[in-house]
Amino acid sequence: EQAVRILEHAQGIASDVGDRETFRSVRQQLAQMYYACALQKQDSIMMKRAMQNYEALIQEEGIERQDCQMLLKLAYGCRVIEDFERAAQWYEKIIELYPEEAAGYSGYGWMLLLNGSVERAEEICHAGEAAADVEGDINFLRLKERLEVMNE
Repeated sequence: EQAVRILEHAQGIASDVGDRETFRSVRQQLAQMYYACALQKQDSIMMKRAMQNYEALIQEEGIERQDCQMLLKLAYGCRVIEDFERAAQWYEKIIELYPEEAAGYSGYGWMLLLNGSVERAEEICHAGEAAADVEGDINFLRLKERLEVMNE
């Protein structure tokens, strides 16, 4: 929590002096810190702050310049605060931009499955098998296994 306060202060200073690169870097670190604290403490307020910072980075730079991991954190954060519609939008964007990444398919598939959309989860799983390198992704393999057991 002290680190969050320090980063918030640094962000204010960078903003005051107009240093965009430092402001961006601090914003990214702050988003990561909020995200880690939110997961550790199961704090939805911290998660919302993380998502606000991640979304601001995307808005400033464009989604194409973001890495897959940041987008996955954003999608998962939406799941944590139970904003499933936004989570679905982010997962679909991840799959569009990074079709070779199994994590987009597995995260989306698990969210759908846990919310009772079994058929859609199966569609996402099949799409992932066709497009991504899924063999090394344990979450994808567990999703596939769970769906297979449900269909028996």
